[in-house]
Amino acid sequence: MLSEGSPECVVLMLRCDAPAKERTAAVKRLPEISAAVRAKGLNLIIVLTFKKAMRSVRQAEELLREVSFRARTDCVYFVENYTWSNNGPNLRHPPVIKNDFATHFTVLTIIRQCLEFIKLNRSQSKYEKNVKQVSPQADAKTGPKA
Repeated sequence: MLSEGSPECVVLMLRCDAPAKERTAAVKRLPEISAAVRAKGLNLIIVLTFKKAMRSVRQAEELLREVSFRARTDCVYFVENYTWSNNGPNLRHPPVIKNDFATHFTVLTIIRQCLEFIKLNRSQSKYEKNVKQVSPQADAKTGPKA
């Protein structure tokens, strides 16, 4: 449950199988997206989907490095698509989605990272609230300085 309905973490999904032009444009905008997210006091996690669309391990590593650098985060994950890859589900004949252990593990790792960010944010805000409450009381006890 989110406190006061405000988000504490942002998960940004980027498709690796998008046309090169679109993917490049999205990656180039990461610095401003990252800055806007951080300006709101939120943490950013980036998920690169359709991992198998990468032609080689080298291409995947280069994309991971560039995304990490531009977004200024080390929370970048590759994952194979977790849902239907066509334009939507066929409700009469839903496809069977088979995800391997690595996909499930990566998704759980992303969820864990979000929970760690939430725990960190809440403990920091609780600490700041306690410091603000203690400061006026300390000043009142010491009295005016002569």
